[in-house]
Amino acid sequence: MSSPFSLFRRHQRVLMVVTTGLAMISFVLLGAIQDPRDMPMPLVVVFLAAIVGGIFWLAGLSRGKGADWGLTGVVIGVALGLAMIWAGREPNAVTMEGGDLKSSELNELMQNRQIANNFVQMAARAGIADNDESEAAQQALTEAAQRIQQNLFGFNRNREITSEDVVLGEVLRREATEMGMSISDDVVKKFITKISGGKLTGPEFSKIRKTLRVSETSLIEILREEILSQEAARLLSDPILSSQTPLTPQNDWNFFQKLHVKQTAELVSIPVSSFVSDSVKPTDEELQALLNQYNKNLPGFTPEGRPEEGRPGFYQMPKMELAYLEAVFDDIKATVGEVTDEEIQKRYEDEYLREVPDSAPAGAMPSTGSSAIPAPALPVRPQTPEAATPAKSTEDSPSEKSDEKPAPAKEEAPPKEEPKKETTPEEPKSEAAPKEETKPEPAKETPEAPKEAAPKEETSSEPAGDEKSQSSIVTPLGKLQFVSLQDDEKKSEAPAPAETPEDPAKETEAPAPEAPAKEAPSPEAPAAKEADAEDPAKSLEAPAKPKTDAEQPAETKKAEEKKAEPPKEEKPESEAAPAEEKKPEAGDKPAEAKPEMKANPLGDDDLPPAPESNVPALDDTLKAELREDILRERTHAKITTLMDEAYEFVRDLSGKYRLGKIDENYVSLEEATKQIKKYAEENNLEFIETPFLTLNELQTSEDYPIGSAFVQSFAASRGLQTVVEQLQQSIPTMLFNVNQARRFNFGDFGASESRFVYWKTGFKEAYSPETIDDEPSVRQQVTKVWQQQQAAPAALKRAEALQKLLLKSDKPMTDALADETVTGDPDSLFLTVRETGEFTMLTEGAAQSTNPFQPQQPGMPRYSNIPGAEDVGERFFNKVFEDLNVEDVGVAPNRDGSAYYLVRIKTRTPDSPDEVNKLRSDFLNQGQQFAYLFLGEQLRNEYALNWARDLMKKYDVQFLANQRDSVSPEES
Repeated sequence: MSSPFSLFRRHQRVLMVVTTGLAMISFVLLGAIQDPRDMPMPLVVVFLAAIVGGIFWLAGLSRGKGADWGLTGVVIGVALGLAMIWAGREPNAVTMEGGDLKSSELNELMQNRQIANNFVQMAARAGIADNDESEAAQQALTEAAQRIQQNLFGFNRNREITSEDVVLGEVLRREATEMGMSISDDVVKKFITKISGGKLTGPEFSKIRKTLRVSETSLIEILREEILSQEAARLLSDPILSSQTPLTPQNDWNFFQKLHVKQTAELVSIPVSSFVSDSVKPTDEELQALLNQYNKNLPGFTPEGRPEEGRPGFYQMPKMELAYLEAVFDDIKATVGEVTDEEIQKRYEDEYLREVPDSAPAGAMPSTGSSAIPAPALPVRPQTPEAATPAKSTEDSPSEKSDEKPAPAKEEAPPKEEPKKETTPEEPKSEAAPKEETKPEPAKETPEAPKEAAPKEETSSEPAGDEKSQSSIVTPLGKLQFVSLQDDEKKSEAPAPAETPEDPAKETEAPAPEAPAKEAPSPEAPAAKEADAEDPAKSLEAPAKPKTDAEQPAETKKAEEKKAEPPKEEKPESEAAPAEEKKPEAGDKPAEAKPEMKANPLGDDDLPPAPESNVPALDDTLKAELREDILRERTHAKITTLMDEAYEFVRDLSGKYRLGKIDENYVSLEEATKQIKKYAEENNLEFIETPFLTLNELQTSEDYPIGSAFVQSFAASRGLQTVVEQLQQSIPTMLFNVNQARRFNFGDFGASESRFVYWKTGFKEAYSPETIDDEPSVRQQVTKVWQQQQAAPAALKRAEALQKLLLKSDKPMTDALADETVTGDPDSLFLTVRETGEFTMLTEGAAQSTNPFQPQQPGMPRYSNIPGAEDVGERFFNKVFEDLNVEDVGVAPNRDGSAYYLVRIKTRTPDSPDEVNKLRSDFLNQGQQFAYLFLGEQLRNEYALNWARDLMKKYDVQFLANQRDSVSPEES
């Protein structure tokens, strides 16, 4: 068998040339390629043509046809190379005018941005030692951080490197090239000097370049491209791009008008849902196409995070799955037992009945010898007219003031009423003779004493009677009564003496009442009676006073006796007669003018009326209320016990779950769920599992009340936070972390409380759905949007037809639309016209302050809430404030396009030139406000996004094959 090298020996010269050529290609061309996968495709074609052609040439040498075979091999090699290029060609990641970008090119742009930003960070810290903690070094680090923040490359707020951001940089470079912009090496060197503070040396620059694994030329070129795109952005967006650029006074005036221009309107709502047809069903292909169009953004936002009203969105926010135990009030209530009548009676007595201390009967008058027994220190009588002193009674009497001389004689008249306390009227007359002589002397002083001082008369009147050990303030036990102290008005309306026309003897109810002894009251009579009332012993031993009548003329005495003949029941009416009030003015009988009250407010027995009781009777209604109170208390107590025990049980399982599978006591989440379900059944608790819900869906859900419950939190300003707030602050992936929550309910029988023990059983990250069947909620969302898009044109057409009707009619909106329905169909609902009241475009509100001593801070400006218009936003307010004038009619959609509103403007303030001038004056006097800063920042961001959006639209930038790698919508 011949050696394979025999062929080489025969064609040694030719093969040496071929081998040398291949070696040259390999060392020269392939040496410049670090990764064979990055080999340029033309070079791959040449390499394959050479290899295949050489192989065919060698095969043809043995047959003497090396050249023919070699040429055939070259053609085959080129064909293979081209086929490989076509089969392995890279698809475009981004299409745009001026040249598309492939995935490798897009990745290269992102790598270059990363290299440029890393260089900025390293160069800014040049010359600063890592372990130097001196004050100078810390100051240098602070300055370096500021330079880094100001010079990082990027066009979004956080300088994050995304596909959209680097594509925008490439578009800006192409726009700069068209404008003739270029960046020289000197500009790059100045930039490096600026970011390093002039401290970057040659060796440090080489060290940074080696760390980044890039050549000096490549690094300079990368910086040149990034600086070019940054300068182009400044030229296109200046001065809006810079957040430090102040806005013009015109901007502030526009903000002020949005906050203070007021108007009223009347509107009609046209819901789009009223025009949805149930007979039209979307196909899966239509739903999938709609999903693909809006699966990268949230509703009302673009994929870049820019607000765009009416734009659908199917980007799925993070979702959580919960499980919880609940003690249902009605279920627990049925287990606490019935309430007995004895319990209801005891509750009634505890809540409505109060023990009142027993008092001595009013008629149980102690004997004379027992009158010195000290009574409770409660001066009841001085508070009533009977307890007033003689001096005080004469001071208040108008008859006494008009004539003071007959006073001593008039004092002697009332004692005729005193004998009623004795069994026989004759005996007092004989026994009281010596006491008559002593009585007139103090009686003369009584009219004069009121002029000096009423309190002094009380002390001077006591020694006028028998000097006994009993004090005038001490009241006999028989006269003690509970009185109401709320009748102050009657007391102030009439003088004290006018309220005491009755004899004090009536209070003691003496067994021998004598009608002849009773006389018409004189001005001095109440005074004398009050003095006797203060001294009970004296009132019992006062038979001497009737003898004073002997000093009076016989005719006068007979006349007075006749006046005393009427029965006691008629005396109050005669005393209250208004004719007696006029007699003191004539001066004939001032004694008869004493009474001023028409009726005795203290009653016939001179005692205050008993206070009325407003204690409800224990009827069936009250029994039902008390029964519910007792049941509710029992139920709450049992719920508290059950839920505390359930919390300990579930928390014990949670601890075993966290031990991990390597522990013998480990319990899986599935096994723990089974045990909890069994525990709930045994203890009459309800076990509930929620589907995957977003936090907003959980908070507004009516099926799962756990979303509106509260958790005790010491970190919260008010000591409580909602379950949604607690879940939002928790670690998303931490499952089976047990907590307790409460929910307050209000019903017909008062407030009740629900208790929960809950934990998280699942978590889903935010994502962009790829198909309508990723989860059931995705199909529901897409179907709802599809139906709304189909019905929106019909709703808008109906609103415009009603607008034309109003413009042609001169009637008020309510009358013009009185017979119109929402859809125009007679079977549809009638339109409802609503008055909005006065509103502005924007309102500030107030931010809650956690410090009670600090005033509330102004809140962020937001669109006003208008009665009758739900979820209205920029499109609605721009229409009613900028496009419509007073009495104009227009159609405006709400924020998500689910309804159209037919609006007529009624009034607007300011409306006249004077009012506008006043508003402008208020604006100038008010000065800079917090709302202007917030609105100005929004305006800057809007312009910053708008110029970028317009530039991308100019180059018709389209991202293909899901190459969009942007910030998630909720972070942008």
